[in-house]
Amino acid sequence: MIAKQKIEIEKYLTPFHSHQLHDLKKAELMNRVDTKFVVPIHLLGYIFNAIEQTYTVLEINKKRIFEYKNIYFDTEDFMFYRNHHNGKLNRFKVRYRNYVDSDLSFLEVKFKDNKKRTHKSRIKVDTNPHKIIQHSSEFLKQVGITHPQDLLVVQKSGYHRIAFADEKNAERLTVDLNLHFRNPELSSTQKIGDYVIFELKQNKMNRQSLFFSVMRELSIKPSSFSKYCIGMALTDENKKIRKNNFRKVIRQFTSINETAA
Repeated sequence: MIAKQKIEIEKYLTPFHSHQLHDLKKAELMNRVDTKFVVPIHLLGYIFNAIEQTYTVLEINKKRIFEYKNIYFDTEDFMFYRNHHNGKLNRFKVRYRNYVDSDLSFLEVKFKDNKKRTHKSRIKVDTNPHKIIQHSSEFLKQVGITHPQDLLVVQKSGYHRIAFADEKNAERLTVDLNLHFRNPELSSTQKIGDYVIFELKQNKMNRQSLFFSVMRELSIKPSSFSKYCIGMALTDENKKIRKNNFRKVIRQFTSINETAA
């Protein structure tokens, strides 16, 4: 993150009360409903000001902005990607996530069921990701990945995250900034620097949530945005995958910018 930009965003966060991870009970939400919004970065100050009385911000060791690095796994024929692209429910996503600031790493499996609820399972793993699948095959089988030996590294990505919570209403709200994606077969990196991804996590869908109200005020609608899938679509220079169903989301970056301007 550019130092000047980080200082500006940290200034926006100053009025928020903070929470620690152990403070979250209602808002832990490993089984939840997710709603995502693609938002121009210049609206952050306005949005943060609108929610500061309701949400608290995660703070660890005096930090409120955290760096994440992900490695995504899929089959050789991109089964996880194709299932998402085609709108299939009861689908999986498998990733290695490194929390850079705390040097903790997890292998995570997200499962979206046929009621559109997201179930997240994870185990702590070594910081060296190269043999994770081999060493974690039993965990993967337990959570529904029947052939873990078929999984390959298909994408590397990273971003910075700010994590909010409304413990009273059992909500979590994350905002991901400075997204960048890399196809391990290629040297180029694709970035989404002018937009951030807000993700509202709830026990059940509640459109009366304060954050929903702020989005309606700004005429920003929910988006079917998967960082994994959009990253795959943006970096697929060899045209190995279909991306028709994600073109609307990618075009949304441009249309949001034009509306805001």
